[in-house]
Amino acid sequence: MAEAGKEARRALKIKVGSVTRLHKEIKMYEAEVLAEAEKTEKLRASGACPHDVRQQARTLLCALRCRAAAHSRSPPKQENVQAESAMMIPDCRLRLENALADLETALVRWLLACY
Repeated sequence: MAEAGKEARRALKIKVGSVTRLHKEIKMYEAEVLAEAEKTEKLRASGACPHDVRQQARTLLCALRCRAAAHSRSPPKQENVQAESAMMIPDCRLRLENALADLETALVRWLLACY
């Protein structure tokens, strides 16, 4: 019984960590969308040509992805960087909902193992 309680507690700790990480990830993507929107607006307000607005130097994230994929890509367009970040938010929210459901299940198991 005590061993089952330890396993349930360990699983609970892992699930809490996952929920915390996903919450931080959502906040990071939301902040990134705002920052990229500001960057795009600054480019537009400064009178940059449309090509400059669409074309931006490769970000670190994109560079890491390109290295991981072992191929070269053209630099991302500014609007695409913003859209990519915005697309990640619903995915993260779905993963957070799933992680919360897993956490609830782990909590029930832990409570049943303890009492």
